[in-house]
Amino acid sequence: MILKNLTRRSVRSGLTLLGIAIGVAAVVALGSIAEGITSNFALVVGGSSNDLLITQAEAMDPAFSSIDETVGERLLAVPGVERVEPGVYTWVTTPGLPFFFLFGYEIGSTAMDHYRVVEGKPVSGPGQMVIGRRATESIDISVGDNLRIHGTPFRVVGIYETGQGIEESGGVVTLEDAQTAAQFERKVSLYEIGLRRGEDASATIERIESLDLELKVSKTSERESNQQYEQMMQGFAWGIAAIAIFIGGLGMMNSMVMSVLERTREIGTLRALGWSRWRVLWIILGESMALSAAGGVVGVLMGIGLAKLAGTVPGMGVLLQGAFTPAIIIQGLVTALFLGLVGGVYPAWRAAGLRPVEALSYEGGTASDFKPGLLSRIGSQSFRNLWRRRNRTLLAAAGIGIGVGTLVMLGGLTTGLIGQMNNLAGTGSPGNITVMQRDVPDLSLSSVDERVMRQIQGMPQVESVSPMVLGFVLTPELPLFFIFGLEPNSAAMDHYKLTEGRRVQRPSEIIIGSNAADSYDLELGDTMTLYNNRYRV
Repeated sequence: MILKNLTRRSVRSGLTLLGIAIGVAAVVALGSIAEGITSNFALVVGGSSNDLLITQAEAMDPAFSSIDETVGERLLAVPGVERVEPGVYTWVTTPGLPFFFLFGYEIGSTAMDHYRVVEGKPVSGPGQMVIGRRATESIDISVGDNLRIHGTPFRVVGIYETGQGIEESGGVVTLEDAQTAAQFERKVSLYEIGLRRGEDASATIERIESLDLELKVSKTSERESNQQYEQMMQGFAWGIAAIAIFIGGLGMMNSMVMSVLERTREIGTLRALGWSRWRVLWIILGESMALSAAGGVVGVLMGIGLAKLAGTVPGMGVLLQGAFTPAIIIQGLVTALFLGLVGGVYPAWRAAGLRPVEALSYEGGTASDFKPGLLSRIGSQSFRNLWRRRNRTLLAAAGIGIGVGTLVMLGGLTTGLIGQMNNLAGTGSPGNITVMQRDVPDLSLSSVDERVMRQIQGMPQVESVSPMVLGFVLTPELPLFFIFGLEPNSAAMDHYKLTEGRRVQRPSEIIIGSNAADSYDLELGDTMTLYNNRYRV
């Protein structure tokens, strides 16, 4: 009987099913992409045959890690350590790939073996590069061609595969070439550690941590993504998906309300024949759940398709690779059933509450409850028709309103984000021109030699130059805490309007934004710790 009732209004049932499917598809697609981003980044530089991976403490990713070269000598002296292999990991921008991942290792190192060359030969000297399979597809390059990184040409001598999309969307060069490209003078991003045979990894990790070098040590086979970063990505995905879910729920409720109204006399007949209120309630709720279950299956398939489609976007597809875990599929199906339950409860309760006599005398809805007023003075029959079905009209209006509100919200968020990024890039500061390293995808990855500042300062048109260092850390209180390093008396410091306290005058002092102060619950005179260093507010 449930299927018969649903197929009687096949168009309406189909539209309702589609609304549910869109909500479920949003959950599956966005959830899988968020999961894919975090898991793929966790796998980068973590698949070699070495045992331990060492990065800077509190760094969100090895690309934002910076360790002094001299640390390698101290690590090699740790009991149980057989080899220490430094590496540089950074991002650059190339034509066709806005995020080109550049890896640098010493020639002949074990870490180099992770990049399995399937065409050409491995890197054997400076100025050479082996490039990932995915990168060759995006930028149309092959063995023997040249690729410029920060203006420096590299000859492609081989193509490698690792089975990991992000790693294959980059290239591998010598350690020295990568240090030059990343402006890492006597710095590296990470160290890979090989242990002596039979050595206990956990014991060695404790020995390294006891050196108190502000390092993060993990096993290469167990490297996991940053929990805060993962939570931030999942939260964003669920925030967007929740809107689609809510609209789908309204559509479900609207459809079931319409079904109950149209079948009022039928329900009255069933009640007169002896059907109990509970039986009527369960038949309506069963229709809602059956429709939502079908929508859930369709939505899961749509979500998988959308996520796979996102992975084919030129340039950005490598970052949008979905990871379809059983948990995400279950989340999608549970979401569909939840929509069916919530959307069907009110119509089912309303149907169960109908009295047989009133239901049998129902005439399909008239305008008898329409009270003359402003709408009737307008003289529109359309308003009368809408008012006759107030609940249905309000549900439809709510769905449309939420959809429009969502577009406005996303537009506002996008505009606001662009504005914030422009401010970070310098358009919100008193300076007229911002100078940063060429071909880097993000200002926090830019590195400019201090000598360039002195050259620019010597130009006759230049009044002042304000050098700045930009970085960020992940903290429990704020998902992204930005750190700006400026000279205390520079013109750029005027951009930060003090409402309390004074400017920074000496090392280990910090002025903090009002939002950050609220999040950290800090006041003047308090101290905060960043990278194990204490700063006085």
